[in-house]
Amino acid sequence: MTISSALNWAQVELKKSKINSAGLDAELILSFLLKKDRSFLLAHPDIKLTPIQAKKFFLMIKKRSHNYPLAYLIKQKPFYNLNLYVDERVLIPRPETEMLVELAIALIKKYNLKKIADIGTGSGAIALALKKELPRLTVYGTDISKKALEVAQRNAHRLKLHINFKQGDLLKPLRDKKIDLAVANLPYLAPSYFRQGAKEIKYEPKKALLAKKQGLEYYQSVIKQMRILKQPPAFIIFELDPRNIFNFKKWLINSQNIKPGNININKDLSKKNRFLTIQLK
Repeated sequence: MTISSALNWAQVELKKSKINSAGLDAELILSFLLKKDRSFLLAHPDIKLTPIQAKKFFLMIKKRSHNYPLAYLIKQKPFYNLNLYVDERVLIPRPETEMLVELAIALIKKYNLKKIADIGTGSGAIALALKKELPRLTVYGTDISKKALEVAQRNAHRLKLHINFKQGDLLKPLRDKKIDLAVANLPYLAPSYFRQGAKEIKYEPKKALLAKKQGLEYYQSVIKQMRILKQPPAFIIFELDPRNIFNFKKWLINSQNIKPGNININKDLSKKNRFLTIQLK
């Protein structure tokens, strides 16, 4: 089997399964397998795969045809000018979350914020993107999952970026720290919404996706945990399910006595209300 025939076969197989990016996915999978970039594949279509390579490619394409995420197959996902390592221990970073990074950078620059906490860091995507863009920052990343933190630390090591990773429940590992800004993209799918989701998410860790109280469980917990901090942050930026963001705003106003003028909602690139910024000071 040559590179050309392998790609042609893979594209047909993936199209049968209604994988929209069939051609690109086939190329990325074979590039990963051969440890060559896509331009090599195009320049050398007649090179033959070894029997072992052909078998591995066959198995990887079959997994992708069952909606197994491409990022897990090729162990990487681009995010905000970074190429992150990902596997089944962590949620795959979404393009929408890049706007959370942009909102945080704007706030950091405007108010000269210096110490940032990424709550529920997962792969470390947000923390690492902020540190890469603004190296002067002190950045913390917390996660309750030891396995997720292993991935985050691997990414930090690969990218040569220093993040203070701590294992624990949301803000609790930072109770003795001074934080200027907390950012979080926490599990926010209610079980009913999860069942309606894309086929690929069934392969991602449910603990990184699902939350009680109609998806607001962990966001409410972060707000309640503010009292344990030595000095609460001046600002918080959350990424939430657009279906619940106004319910959360209402909860902040009615249950936490946060003034409506201190809460700002931003839309994502699809014009959905997804990001909520709270000013606490």
